[in-house]
Amino acid sequence: MTPQETLRTLLLTPAVASLVGQKVYDVSEVPQGTAEPYITFQRISHERRHASGGPVSVSAPIFQVEGWAEDHAQRQELAEVMLGAFDADGSMALADGGTDGVEIGTEGQEDHTRVVRFEVTLVVNALT
Repeated sequence: MTPQETLRTLLLTPAVASLVGQKVYDVSEVPQGTAEPYITFQRISHERRHASGGPVSVSAPIFQVEGWAEDHAQRQELAEVMLGAFDADGSMALADGGTDGVEIGTEGQEDHTRVVRFEVTLVVNALT
């Protein structure tokens, strides 16, 4: 399973699915006209772990994960269930170590701010 497939699977908790259904996409694969709410992700960095003997079989890609919603209340709800998905699994962690980096757009701004944005580190064992 690729890191992207793993991330998608980890995000699709029952709470997240109750809001977005199965609409969790790589940012390059969002079907045109997809109705909100939905979640997108993209890998923004990739770190290979090393030990004194060289590379080990663990990598730590960093993904930007965004939840798109129609209004502020829905963004707040989506942020809560996304944070719950991150907290529920030991292989994901917010890249900044907490929720200080979470951005939630406000009502009345342009469409591109209709988003909940996280940076997430996904620790992947390359042998599995």
